[in-house]
Amino acid sequence: MAALSASRNTPLRSIRKKLSIPLKANAQVYEGGLIAVDATGYGIDAAAATGYQLVLIASADATGTAADGGASVDAYVCEAFVDNYASDLVVQADLGKTVYVHDDHTVAHTSTGLSAAGTLTELTSAGCWVSFGGGI
Repeated sequence: MAALSASRNTPLRSIRKKLSIPLKANAQVYEGGLIAVDATGYGIDAAAATGYQLVLIASADATGTAADGGASVDAYVCEAFVDNYASDLVVQADLGKTVYVHDDHTVAHTSTGLSAAGTLTELTSAGCWVSFGGGI
């Protein structure tokens, strides 16, 4: 799967909170996509990487300025329906366990080279319901 290049109509449920996330310089995030807060504390488009502190769902398209924190985007702490990475499928035994960021709309089963995305709350043949935002 490829990263988003436009907004995504991501089904949401159990919205617990909306947070304003300052963006990393020149970051591009899309509405409905996974936004990751990296080790610097700024939001970026989620991708296959380690070191994310938090993963949320972007509520709008947003582009960072030339400076870290020069722009921000609201993001949801919620459950969202995302894609299941075909090469590393999340399985029913992952229910209640951590799944991992593959890209800005896809989660994977194993952690190798990936950051935690959230907790699997439901698995369907079409994708995964994941609780994003941890204990926030």
